[in-house]
Amino acid sequence: MFASSRKDRVAGIGIYKAPPNLSKEALETKITSLVDALLAVPIAQKNFLKFEIIYQNEFLNPHLKALGFPEAPASVWLRLECETDAHGAEILTDPALVKVYAEAEEFLPYVMAFMADVVTKIDLPTPRNRMHIMCTFQCPVHLSSNEYRTKFEGFVDRLLALPITQKSILKYSVWMPNNTLDAPLRDLGFPQLEPVFVVMAETENQECMIEWLTHPDFKDYVVDARRDLGVHIG
Repeated sequence: MFASSRKDRVAGIGIYKAPPNLSKEALETKITSLVDALLAVPIAQKNFLKFEIIYQNEFLNPHLKALGFPEAPASVWLRLECETDAHGAEILTDPALVKVYAEAEEFLPYVMAFMADVVTKIDLPTPRNRMHIMCTFQCPVHLSSNEYRTKFEGFVDRLLALPITQKSILKYSVWMPNNTLDAPLRDLGFPQLEPVFVVMAETENQECMIEWLTHPDFKDYVVDARRDLGVHIG
């Protein structure tokens, strides 16, 4: 079983995928403008403790392709933190923010957004900029949410037990959706969320990430994870 997540703040994530016929560059430009408008809202400035925007790059594409993953669709990821669920609800229901999202409705059918319980399994300090990789695990239709969670937790434990993981990874966190702010998210027009987990991993540099992804033990793990877990690299 996963350990408890931190309780001193609440976290959320938004994964914005490109609508058809919109390029990666155009998506990034539009989402950056959306974020600028969102963060200009006074309640957002007051209640957000942390807000990050994460852009894709193509550095790992050859190594991910060698593992059998197709090229990830264009997307922009947002990570945010507030002190409490009430602060998050204040943001999501503020009339000025509702207006911002009403003007960005073209994106909403392609967004995965949720508040999450975040469990950090590895967290080693380092002063340097890190290399990041994010992936989603979506529950297959033939498994219940509880069955999938049990299987997923087993795979996480297996990955973290690999010596190459213990050598390479500085931070590894699992984001599990909760339903605390589902109602205001649906009211804004975000789609109903399918059962999903998000994993984020960080290494000290590009070389450490490549060493991890190309290690034989990791390759064996990925074969099983792709077959049993429905993993998608973001």
